[in-house]
Order: sequence, then C-alpha cells, then structure tokens
Amino acid sequence: SDPLLTADEVEALRSDIVWNQLKSNVSSPTYEAVAFATLVPSDCPEGTFCLGGVAWNVTIDWIPSEPLGRISSQTCLEGTYCRPASNNSGGTAPCFPGHYCPPHSAYPTQ
Repeated sequence: SDPLLTADEVEALRSDIVWNQLKSNVSSPTYEAVAFATLVPSDCPEGTFCLGGVAWNVTIDWIPSEPLGRISSQTCLEGTYCRPASNNSGGTAPCFPGHYCPPHSAYPTQ
C-alpha cells in the first residue's frame, strides 16, 4: 500500500513542527529529536476536536494558508463541548439546555 505521506512531506512536516513551536514560544525539542521521532497520530486533547488524530498537542486553525491544521487539533466550537478524542466539529455533544459552552469547552457550564 502507498504511504500516507512521502518522505519529502514527512521532512517538511518535521521542519514545520519545529518552526511552529518556535513561533508559539512552546518549549521546542531539538531538530534531531524531531527528525528521528516516529510520527504517530494521537487523540486530541479536551476542548478540541480532530479528524483522525493529531501529530502533536498544538491547536492550529485548518485554513488554506496553514496546511499543518489538517493534522492539528481544532478549537471546539461555541455551543458544543469536546471531551478528549472528539473526532468531529460537533464535538462530543451539543451544550445541554440551560448551560453555556464557549469555544474550547471540555464540559458544559451551568
């Protein structure tokens, strides 16, 4: 079967991971640590949703100008809440009646 990403795409992703961590002031690993790391999808954190797992715990909007958004968690939308591993834009569920769910909610707030 064909790999999901070519070797060039994997190398570009590794470079982008380091660059995005530097831009966001997140503690960055060394290039060697990223270059030899196995890229394995993991569950997205609470308050976010993702379509098929994420490559790292960074939330990046999925817009055309930010291609890393396709493998990053997305902020849970207002009116929904997202438990860990929510896999669609509807989150875990809509907010309960009489509750409030601002963006990035892990639980409904009464």
